[in-house]
Amino acid sequence: MKNEVREFRLDEISILCIIRDLLKNIWVILLAAAAGWFATAGVMNFLYVPEFTAQATMAVSAKGDSSAYSSLSLTNQMAGVFSEVFDSNVLKEKIAEELGEDSIEETIQASVIEETNLITLQVTSENPRRAYQVIQSAIRNYDAVSDYLFSNAMLRIVQEPSVPYAPSNVRNSSRIQKLAALAGMAGSGGLIVLLSILRFTVKTREGAKRNLDGRILELIPYERKNKTIRGTLRKLNKSILISYSLVTD
Repeated sequence: MKNEVREFRLDEISILCIIRDLLKNIWVILLAAAAGWFATAGVMNFLYVPEFTAQATMAVSAKGDSSAYSSLSLTNQMAGVFSEVFDSNVLKEKIAEELGEDSIEETIQASVIEETNLITLQVTSENPRRAYQVIQSAIRNYDAVSDYLFSNAMLRIVQEPSVPYAPSNVRNSSRIQKLAALAGMAGSGGLIVLLSILRFTVKTREGAKRNLDGRILELIPYERKNKTIRGTLRKLNKSILISYSLVTD
């Protein structure tokens, strides 16, 4: 027995049937949205690793020169050098030695505030206390490394570092969860529409002419017996059957 191949035609698509199927399966769409929302939240919670950043602000000044212009000029010239020193392996080795460890994995970053002689030093770690320890050690051991490169500049602490109490990599999960929920709704809705279109049922007059073995005389519209909630609960209207006594010729 050969498999029957059904040809798809646009005139067999009924928008009314599609809307009805969507409304009938609205619970599926809502469940898909909720699943996307909670699944995204679960994955993000599983992958999220909080990071804490300890920060200090330092001012660069020239040794033996109190001129603000000299300090500013020196900062502009040494900006790249300062960053490299704080991120150098030599300084990290000294920090690890002071903390009694073989190496440190924390990120040390120094950046110059534009048009000033101020430098912002940041240490990022998964442990807030650890970030504070590393930045304090970096400040203490900085001179031992920088003196080999230049001796005409010095750093002065403007803002002391403190132990961070909140993560610096705050999650923005709300937007991603909303997109996941919308994707779940769109995917489930699209699947319902596709199944509604491909389902082998008679949806239009043209489809009936093509697929039913017979001749179409007329269409009888469908009408609900009870159009209100009160009528549905009390069953005010009865089915119109031939055997019903109130049906007349």
